[in-house]
Amino acid sequence: MAIHSPPKRLTPKRRKGNVAPTQSRRQKQPSAKLKARKLLEELPVDSVTDVLEFMEFLRFKAAGKPKRPVKLGGIWAGTHLDNVEEELRRLRRESIEHLEEELADAELPR
Repeated sequence: MAIHSPPKRLTPKRRKGNVAPTQSRRQKQPSAKLKARKLLEELPVDSVTDVLEFMEFLRFKAAGKPKRPVKLGGIWAGTHLDNVEEELRRLRRESIEHLEEELADAELPR
């Protein structure tokens, strides 16, 4: 019968008095938001407006709102786009047939 040793711990045991290193002990690095604020303060007003518009775009993009269907107007009003692929196949077929008829009726140069 084989005797198995217990698995080794990946992290050292904590004992009283031994405190695991925290970020406060390490050299603190500013977060991305703090860096962004600092850079924003250094930009001219024109650029801040551009950054604001871009940030609003990113927030909109992250929201992932479902797209609403668009109502078609003008020449597209009342058009049903349910069988678009079949309609395109029919139009292509008719166009090719018409082209073949035109070519058959045309006189070929000698």
